[in-house]
Amino acid sequence: MSRIERLEYEASLDVIEKFRMKGYVRNHEINMDEPQDLGGDDTGLSPVDLLLLAAMSCQSSSLSFCMRKRNIDHQLNVRGKVIIERDSESLLRVSEIDIFMKVEVGMVHKKFVESCVERFRKYCMVAGSIEKGIPINTHVEVVYKEEQT
Repeated sequence: MSRIERLEYEASLDVIEKFRMKGYVRNHEINMDEPQDLGGDDTGLSPVDLLLLAAMSCQSSSLSFCMRKRNIDHQLNVRGKVIIERDSESLLRVSEIDIFMKVEVGMVHKKFVESCVERFRKYCMVAGSIEKGIPINTHVEVVYKEEQT
């Protein structure tokens, strides 16, 4: 595998109604909505759900990659929790993400497994980017339509 210097992905989003949306990225689509306690109908994953799953998936992939690279058979179970709290401006923000991983592996691989556990976090681009902070450049174009009378 060659060294990748830059990747770029594009996505699109259709707003259906209220908080319901359909997102498209590469050849995939996903239904999104906010939970009922945040005013949605809970018909799909929320942005916070996707953030949590992205961090969990990326870290799991990094750890599993390290294990597979050393031909270590393993079973990996992952749970996650996101904490949302009000900030100093009283706005809801993700304040913490907790990821709990359980790796089942033969004792014969102990040395290599411990090495993977020590190093895998730095290879997860999603969690690493979240921890450092990601600039989000939002551009809004407003188109005013003539009203029909």
